[in-house]
Amino acid sequence: MVGAIGARFQLMRKTASAKEEINLTPSLLTKKEILTYCLPLSLAAGLMWIQVSGYRIAIEHFWGLEKLGYLAIGLQISGQIWALAESLAIQFLYPFFFRRVSERSSSAEIELAVSDLLNTLGPIYVLLAGLTIITAPYVVTLLVSAEYAYAWKFVALGAVIELCRALGNVLSNAAHVRRRTISLAGPYAAGSSVIIVIIIFTGMQQIDIVWAGIALVIGALTMLIVMTWTMHQLVQFTIDKPRIILAFIIMISLSALATYAPATNSLIMAFIYSAAISLILFAILMTMLWKNPATTRLLSVQLRKI
Repeated sequence: MVGAIGARFQLMRKTASAKEEINLTPSLLTKKEILTYCLPLSLAAGLMWIQVSGYRIAIEHFWGLEKLGYLAIGLQISGQIWALAESLAIQFLYPFFFRRVSERSSSAEIELAVSDLLNTLGPIYVLLAGLTIITAPYVVTLLVSAEYAYAWKFVALGAVIELCRALGNVLSNAAHVRRRTISLAGPYAAGSSVIIVIIIFTGMQQIDIVWAGIALVIGALTMLIVMTWTMHQLVQFTIDKPRIILAFIIMISLSALATYAPATNSLIMAFIYSAAISLILFAILMTMLWKNPATTRLLSVQLRKI
């Protein structure tokens, strides 16, 4: 809200002199846009903060700083991995998506564009979650000291949380395309409420902190389910079920194998195991994306008119 007001003030200052010369210059940020787009987006961002970071206050209160440290380390490692993946997706794929929806206003084309983005990034994110889970012990060995080896379980839980968050972000493009950002508040409110209730309950019972991580997973899944239903009301997107189901089967298989992965305290062996598994998953991903019609349509958009 403060950011929206500040942005409007700065834009009014920058455009004041130009408007004196050209009365036809339109307002870049109107009152209607602030009320219908900026404020709902700010509300959704606040609720998302509760779901992503705000829970740490309650965890520190019930379990203490030491346990919070284990949880935070695991979730931060997953968060950094997924932040890099999302950054690459935004830089490479999103320009094609937004170019496509900006030049074609029909509902059918918008629905197809959202579907193509989801069916391209969906399998990638699901396989990345499986990769993060099975390599969690090795990543922890590479990045943190041996005393935090137990944190690999929180890296695995963080992979599921980040998967739900990333898929939710992809689905939320439906609200941005339709300029209905108020619809984002409901999913994040549902997820935040579930997290707060479960964390308070488990904290009062002094249950193991792993249940705090499970609470975050349940909250993330709740958010994703509500987000999927809500966004589908705005844009009737379709899901490439065979590819998504195959990706989930691979993810679940990798998750089941995580506890049987060879244990090692050697940095060299941890790197070798991580690299080998990553190469195998990369080959599987390329196979799934090969001749994927959704990816082909998405990348066929001409970004610059000649």
